[in-house]
Amino acid sequence: MNTINQALIARLKLNREALLDDAGRVRIDLACRSCGYNLRGIAGDGTCPECGQGVEDALQDDRPEHSNPAWLGRTALGGNLFGIAALLAVAIVLLLIFTAIIADITRHGQLIALLVVVLWALTFATVALTLTAVWLITSKDPTRHHIQRETVTRWTARLGLTSFGPLVILLLWLVGFVNLYGPWRGVLAIFFVALPLVTLAAGLIALMLYIQTLATRMTDWNLVQSITTVCYGLGVCTVLFLLSMVLAFPLGDPAWFCGCCTLVLAAALGLWMLLLIECARQDLNAARQRVKWSLEYQQGKAQPAPSTRPAQAKQAPTNEVSNENEDAEDDAPEPPRP
Repeated sequence: MNTINQALIARLKLNREALLDDAGRVRIDLACRSCGYNLRGIAGDGTCPECGQGVEDALQDDRPEHSNPAWLGRTALGGNLFGIAALLAVAIVLLLIFTAIIADITRHGQLIALLVVVLWALTFATVALTLTAVWLITSKDPTRHHIQRETVTRWTARLGLTSFGPLVILLLWLVGFVNLYGPWRGVLAIFFVALPLVTLAAGLIALMLYIQTLATRMTDWNLVQSITTVCYGLGVCTVLFLLSMVLAFPLGDPAWFCGCCTLVLAAALGLWMLLLIECARQDLNAARQRVKWSLEYQQGKAQPAPSTRPAQAKQAPTNEVSNENEDAEDDAPEPPRP
């Protein structure tokens, strides 16, 4: 494990002696794990005056399973919805290819119209699920309301991804009122493409940075480093595509070729991003299951995993009997040879 990971682990581990004073009371601003109440001045073995949650829970490390259970449930649900949206996106691509083949072969008007309606329905469902998933994943953790970086990334992801669709519709509507064939056509075309592109890129990068904070709290260091690579890649692709658009007018085809290559690279990074979100979803669901089992175990509704020792004990006599049979067969006299 490298120095960066060791520093992250050291930052995640809270020093109990540094959090409590000589009288055993919380000496810093420490949020309750359940309601976010400031626990400064409350005994370390006491409870939150607002919700009754134990202060000891707030003194634990920063893993999601030690955070607010309701927040963890919302975040895990958002990850599951994002996975469903990704499957719908794959279905849209396959259905689009199938529709193109049908339109080229049969030219059946009613069938093509039906497929187009299904495509639009799946598209709207995918967009709705994606936006809902983003809002759930980036919901506020009441125990970390004071961390400014997470607040910025959460709201940047929400605003960037939510405003992308309405912004594209607005710009397409404005095209009818703007003369794109005048002397400023190049500047206007770049603006009409760059604005939604930058908005989408900012939202995606902010979403990945927030998921990176979750991966850091879950100590999934491979996921942390992969997200860093994807964020840098998306930023570089955005800048290169904008430069190719600016240089397309004086250079022509070489700039457009560079822009197309950049889009292909951005698509590959997008697929990698979906895989990383899937990894984060699995980690969140695992943490949620641990919290669920812990709560049920505390309430007496869940039992620890059964031990395998009784089964081994039951098999022991069988093994002894089989060994005795083998010894008896060995001691048995050999039949006379003819």
